[in-house]
Amino acid sequence: MAGFTRCLTRRKKVIQDEKTNTELSKCLTTWDLTSLGIGATLGAGIYVVSGQVAASIAGPAVIISFALAAITSILSGLCYAEFGARVPKTTGSAYAYSYVTVGEIWAFIVGWNILLEYIIATASLARACSEYINALFGEEIYRFFMNDIATWNHPGIAPFPDLLAFGLVIAAVALVCVGTRLSANVQKVVTALNFLVIFFIIIYGLFFAKSKNWTNEFAPYGTRGVLEGAASAFYAFAGFDVVTTAAEEAINPQTSIPLSLILVVTISAMAYFGVATILTLMLPYQQLDPFAPLVQAFTQANFPPAKFIITVGGICATVSALVCGVFSSSRIIYSMSVDGLLFRWFAHVDDNNHTPIRATIIAGCVAAPLAMIFDIKQLVSCHGSFCLVCSLPLCLITWAPKELFTFKGAFVWDILEYEFFPEYIPAILLLGAE
Repeated sequence: MAGFTRCLTRRKKVIQDEKTNTELSKCLTTWDLTSLGIGATLGAGIYVVSGQVAASIAGPAVIISFALAAITSILSGLCYAEFGARVPKTTGSAYAYSYVTVGEIWAFIVGWNILLEYIIATASLARACSEYINALFGEEIYRFFMNDIATWNHPGIAPFPDLLAFGLVIAAVALVCVGTRLSANVQKVVTALNFLVIFFIIIYGLFFAKSKNWTNEFAPYGTRGVLEGAASAFYAFAGFDVVTTAAEEAINPQTSIPLSLILVVTISAMAYFGVATILTLMLPYQQLDPFAPLVQAFTQANFPPAKFIITVGGICATVSALVCGVFSSSRIIYSMSVDGLLFRWFAHVDDNNHTPIRATIIAGCVAAPLAMIFDIKQLVSCHGSFCLVCSLPLCLITWAPKELFTFKGAFVWDILEYEFFPEYIPAILLLGAE
């Protein structure tokens, strides 16, 4: 019995001075990691979440909600940055950090929850991207699926098989299998296009801003609405931790991971804050469409091409986040397989592309059917619960003693001369507030 207990609580040893024997390609720079994190964070949410929170939760005070969520996310990013400095040569995000600090059983639980979170996020992003593409083609794609493929009426699932979402997941899997360098370059291109659309929204929207939309009723739902809005807005920032899943493929992980995390959260916060500001200045919060607020705002500003531009931006955002989701889930499977918590068969790395092809394919084989069968609402509701479960064990890691780490070097908070800084606690409070 004592031996079994020791097996459940044994910790993974990480020694900085030993040479990293990884079969993965170490080709990712700081900017590659930053682009990866931004792509995951600025998904379809930036085109929807601001309007939803402003319309029914916080009103124009949504900018305060996003500011609070951004501060919380920055603190969470600092927490992950500390983990990245302590355990720089591992793949697996919070799973690897849990294994090093609190033991194997917690690592097993956290690893499975993170894996399910990424897979469900991948499915929901594929579904969202499918809806954007369908809107771009005038609803003809979904009409074809319903009239010529199949329809059904069962509670909890979509009314028809979304073969487009299925195909998008398969395409992302194929891209990630080809190579880390290629998938990173494609991801950077679509992220750049997404930013161009965001810049257009902010700059062009300034010409239609009306200060009376703020002065008349800035916080109609009071402090409670602002805090509830912050809890909802925090989910918009979920995804920046995908940077840590690429640690083993980073050229200089001990420097790149902390810096990339801070850049991701800061840039994403500025983008969300800018879009929320423009949106609430263009229209009174009562008139915002919770499902397509930006399209509605620019249509009322007599700019019909806005629907096309924002739809293209939504496609770029979801494609970028979809590639990140497949990449991250495959690396979690690979890391757990290497450690023996999943079948070691999944840890195989292709000799030519230096990517874990088997792990990538199994992640796609699970995500693709989910994207085809389930509605996006069911997928998103499941995703939120896994986010919370994964966050709870991270509180324990924050207080982990330094003696658990066997390598030399200054930690993030040693440099600042702090002995204690529970960075992740505000994130837990916001998650629980919702």
